[in-house]
Amino acid sequence: MNRYAYLKEAFIDHLKQYYPAPENIYEKITIDLNTDEKKKAFGHMSSNAAMIIAQELKLNPRTLANEIASSFHDTAIEKIDVAGPGFLNFHVTQEFFTLLAQDIFEHKDQFFKPHRFGKKT
Repeated sequence: MNRYAYLKEAFIDHLKQYYPAPENIYEKITIDLNTDEKKKAFGHMSSNAAMIIAQELKLNPRTLANEIASSFHDTAIEKIDVAGPGFLNFHVTQEFFTLLAQDIFEHKDQFFKPHRFGKKT
């Protein structure tokens, strides 16, 4: 598993532990790499996780996003911002980018294949 997939899986595992919901809810969560230069203020990755989970658990999505941003920690994450109705914007470390570039170079044929959370590929 590459570092990007590992970070996504660690995030989903965190959500499952602290915000239990039916399994199909987690499949609706997106965690996208931001490759648009015009949107770099939105971080390196963004997720709709708080809005998806909040809808299922009948919570305020922005409040939930702030809780998630405060509680999820990983050495790859520099900070997490909350935007709009509850988007999570991840800012990752330079070390993560360096290792990610290495992953892409070494595993380019497999890197962009879909990875299902919770399933080994």
